[in-house]
Amino acid sequence: MMDKKGEIFILTGPSGVGKTEILKRLLANPELNLQKVITCTTRAKREGETEGKDYYFISKDEFLNGLKNNEFFEYAEVYGNFYGSRKKDVESLLHSGKNVIFQLDPQGAENLKKMNEHCKVIFIEAESLDAMKDRLLRRNSDSEQDIAKRIGAAQDEIDNSAQFDFTVINYTNKLPEAVRDVSKIILSVTKSLNN
Repeated sequence: MMDKKGEIFILTGPSGVGKTEILKRLLANPELNLQKVITCTTRAKREGETEGKDYYFISKDEFLNGLKNNEFFEYAEVYGNFYGSRKKDVESLLHSGKNVIFQLDPQGAENLKKMNEHCKVIFIEAESLDAMKDRLLRRNSDSEQDIAKRIGAAQDEIDNSAQFDFTVINYTNKLPEAVRDVSKIILSVTKSLNN
């Protein structure tokens, strides 16, 4: 376990619950002192995503080579694609005093929690599977087959969410409330750990 100044938080939940939008707003709040770790992925870039800002888009061979060389702090294979955060990126942020926040799928969150029990996992869920499906359809970036796969996985992810530290429901059209609830959790944790 490395010496660290910042704390590690994980924002997780099924596809379509609003994790990305919540994270954008959290990162805009200087009081939280948060920095997102840019994740490497082997999946194709979606419209509107930027290399080095949203993800580092790398080939499967590059990713597997990084795994072989023990370069990843955490990683997971999700829907046939690899996602992972490099150790050097995480350590640099923590040593600079930043609180590090990961946006991970539940499998990645579980893996990282096992490797670093001190990190705090915040599980985001929608008020219902129907609401989640509507959000995925509006996102218009996944095929119907992918959406069906994600909704199927979501029930299992929700059923297993009790293993995580906190749960916040992101109700449709009430995003500011979810952001407020997650912010309170982060402030409470950092305050208690620094006292």
